Amino acid sequence: MPMPFGPEDIHIWTVVLDGRETPLAMLDNEERERAGRFGRPRLRADFIRTRTILRRVLAGYLGCHPSDIAFTLGPHGKPALEGTDLQFNASHSGICLVIATRWREPVGVDVEGRRDVANITAIARRFFTPAEASQLEALPAARQADAFRSLWTLKEAVVKAAGEALAYHMDRVEGALNADGSARFVAWHGNDAAAQTWAIFPFSPSPDFAAALATKPPARQPQFRTWDADDC
Repeated sequence: MPMPFGPEDIHIWTVVLDGRETPLAMLDNEERERAGRFGRPRLRADFIRTRTILRRVLAGYLGCHPSDIAFTLGPHGKPALEGTDLQFNASHSGICLVIATRWREPVGVDVEGRRDVANITAIARRFFTPAEASQLEALPAARQADAFRSLWTLKEAVVKAAGEALAYHMDRVEGALNADGSARFVAWHGNDAAAQTWAIFPFSPSPDFAAALATKPPARQPQFRTWDADDC
């Protein structure tokens, strides 16, 4: 039976990638070819497991077999589904995979590990707006890494939701830091009205990871679900 899902509902699935081998049975020919191009066994195993779980999650909403899922790619490479209004997006960092789903309205999600980042201010000056870089540099050093991740995940989530090219729009999506170090969306290409067209939901799938989801309002607070590592 298809999973119940209202038009303003958002589900975020979190998955731990444990490096276990997964059969190729549910993947299509293109995915199998991509899997074969990974030189490192762990990366190959994580790719196969990610695509298998993604298919199983989506099939739960559509009431079909996971191998029947047919993907298409947008102009800038964002995956979509043929023949349905179910929207989805996925991101992974290290062992953490997140999958976001919503009916009809686009979603974009990004997850980043909480790890040391060298030359944070230099990276910010290169990829962020001058205002964002200045805000980041004004923070105490101990708070800069988390603030950097808040801005980065916000930007990636918005760009992915819009289906645009990340490399071109990273410094065009502008955020601002709140007093607690979290980020809010304020403008796109200098247009502050654009910020009203996207709803942003920062979240932490685990203590070691920070993430953000972007979608069109109105939208309910996301519901979080955990994928059973053995159910694959």
